Amino acid sequence: MARPRRCNCAVITGPIRCDCGKITGSRCTWSGPLYETVMVEYMPEHLRASHDAAGNRGTYPHNGAVRLRLERSCAFQLMHDECDTIKWIAIVEVA
Repeated sequence: MARPRRCNCAVITGPIRCDCGKITGSRCTWSGPLYETVMVEYMPEHLRASHDAAGNRGTYPHNGAVRLRLERSCAFQLMHDECDTIKWIAIVEVA
């Protein structure tokens, strides 16, 4: 008899914390429901030169990018405030 498959999905209960501090260096105070967040794909600064040299090739997770869950306004602020960063951050999932 075959074993039932187990889901590897995380069940999220309670408020979510914004991970924008992993990009900015200062912890974000926001916490709230999942539907107010987006998932972003971000290229860490220490990998950008080699990523450019390779012709911006590769896909997540093999290219070294990280995915973080951010509150929507934090994500949009990061994408629009820093011209250099906009190339290295993109929304990949809307909750």
